[in-house]
Amino acid sequence: MEAPAPIRKTLLETENLSWLTRLLATGRCSGRCQVARQAYERLERAITIKALIAWRLFAMVMMGCETPELPPDVLFSDLEIHIMEHVAQDRKRPRPDSLGSAMMIMAMLGGYVNRKQDGPPGYRIIRTGYAALDNYCQAHELTERLHPGIARGLTPEQSYPSLRPDRTCG
Repeated sequence: MEAPAPIRKTLLETENLSWLTRLLATGRCSGRCQVARQAYERLERAITIKALIAWRLFAMVMMGCETPELPPDVLFSDLEIHIMEHVAQDRKRPRPDSLGSAMMIMAMLGGYVNRKQDGPPGYRIIRTGYAALDNYCQAHELTERLHPGIARGLTPEQSYPSLRPDRTCG
């Protein structure tokens, strides 16, 4: 009897990884050894980074459920809280003054609707919301670096006086 397709794929990936591990452990390889070693190191770094992100998301969900009354700066940076305040204002929600309300706003970024019949947001919604929050933060930092005044809420005319319509060129 043949295994289902997802299980076959996982088994093939595991076999490929174990082959790579055996190859690197024995040291018996031709000119491809350096390439295989670099691929193994990249894979190891990627797994480490993903494990750290998973741990942070797990901590967010657990602390959001267990101690929602804590201030949001326990888990979130000032920039993340600033972004969540803007999201809450856009969606006509109260500003995130506690960890529970900050988690709810982050879940809403992940697609959580917060209806009466909905349960608490799960890990997938939190992960999606965290990715969206991280994208907003990166966009804000990039905007601040490229156009310092605009990220603080100034209009382009206030940030760049030379762009005022009353000025003429030449």
